[in-house]
Amino acid sequence: MKKLFIASLLCLTIATAPAQDFRIGLKGIFNSTWLFNNNISDYGDDIDYVATFGYNSGIATAFYFTENLGVSLDLFYTYHSQIIQGSSQFAGYTSWMDLRYLDVPVLFKVSSEGGPYIEIGPQVSFLLKATEIFSGTFTSYTKDYKSDFNGTNMAGVLGFGYDIPAGDRWQINVGLRFGYGLTDVTKKLSESDAELFPLNSVKLTEGDHSTYSQAAHTAATVPHDYSYQKTSRAFGGLSLGVIYKPNAR
Repeated sequence: MKKLFIASLLCLTIATAPAQDFRIGLKGIFNSTWLFNNNISDYGDDIDYVATFGYNSGIATAFYFTENLGVSLDLFYTYHSQIIQGSSQFAGYTSWMDLRYLDVPVLFKVSSEGGPYIEIGPQVSFLLKATEIFSGTFTSYTKDYKSDFNGTNMAGVLGFGYDIPAGDRWQINVGLRFGYGLTDVTKKLSESDAELFPLNSVKLTEGDHSTYSQAAHTAATVPHDYSYQKTSRAFGGLSLGVIYKPNAR
C-alpha cells in the first residue's frame, strides 16, 4: 500500500500542475539489463557477466506546459535480471537473478516540431520480487532472496525518440531510453552474516543469501576477505508506445 500511495502522490502532484496538453497511453521497453558490482568485475576470467535482457510495460503520461516543454511520468512493471557464470577446474555454475520492480520515471521532456524529443530525469523504483535461479554441477535451486536487496533505488534516465502522428488524437511513440543506478541495489550485510563464498569455487547447497549478494561482499583478491561493494542497476533499450491526446483540437 505504501508503494501505491507514493506512486499515486507523484501522479497527483504533476496532474494538478497547469498544463496545456495532456497525453496518456501504453508503452513497453525491451531492455538490456545489468547489475554492476566491482567485486564481480575484479574476478577476471574466473567469473563472467552474461548479457541479460528484460522489459518494462505500463502506463505513460505526459503534461506539456508549452508547445515544446513538458514532464512525462510513467508507471512500469519492470523485469530486470542479471546472469553470472563461474567455473573452476572441477565445476561450474550459472546464477540468474530475477528482479521485479515498480519503476516510476519522472522526466523533463523537450520536443521539437515534427515529433523528435529528448527526455532526462530521475527514476524511483520499488522492489517487488527477487529470485535466484541457480544451476551448478552439484546443486540447482530456485529461491526467494528479496531480503538481500534494498526495497527502493533511484536511477538517472536519458531518452531520445519520435512521436509519430497517427490521426488527430493519436501518436505512435518510438524511442531509446537508458538509465544508470544512483543508489545501491544490494543490501549491505555484516561480516558475520555475509556468507563469504569464493565465486570460482564449488557451491554445494543453497544458502541464506543469494550468490549475487555473496559476490557483493567477497573481495576478488586471495584470500577472499569481506569487502562490500555497492551494486548499480543499468539498462537501456527500445521503447514503443501508443499515445492518446484527449484534448487535441
